[in-house]
Amino acid sequence: MKKTAVIVIFSILLVSIATPLVRANDISGKLGLGIGNPYIALKYGLTSKLSGEVRGAFGSGITVYGIRGCYNFNPESEAVIFLGGEADLINFDTEGISGEGNVLMVFVGLEYFLSNKLALSTDIGPALITVSSEGTSVSGLEWVFNVGINFYL
Repeated sequence: MKKTAVIVIFSILLVSIATPLVRANDISGKLGLGIGNPYIALKYGLTSKLSGEVRGAFGSGITVYGIRGCYNFNPESEAVIFLGGEADLINFDTEGISGEGNVLMVFVGLEYFLSNKLALSTDIGPALITVSSEGTSVSGLEWVFNVGINFYL
């Protein structure tokens, strides 16, 4: 499995090096498919400065799905700095505990365009996470760090 993933990533990077660079203003009206740690996503460029995203993360007994919005500060660059917000819903059933919750997050990040179809992305921010199970609710602030690859169609 790891060998296959390395071959796929290497092939994508090789193809992307041979194509011209793109800037964030080129994603306006384009759909992107993203995969990262720990999520899959659909991203849409609303304008050169604004994008929306639907994300899902799936783990052992845990499902998180939500929406994000991003503002690109420098869409004319191949290394785009962005600021955004995220809202997620959580469902869990693990180790005899089940319940639901939500996440509210603000983040700052960077998307680096390798080609007109491929970009590396990373972001970090504080997230207010609230979960409930059997009448008990807890919440806390946690730092969330994401790393991923976006492939634009």
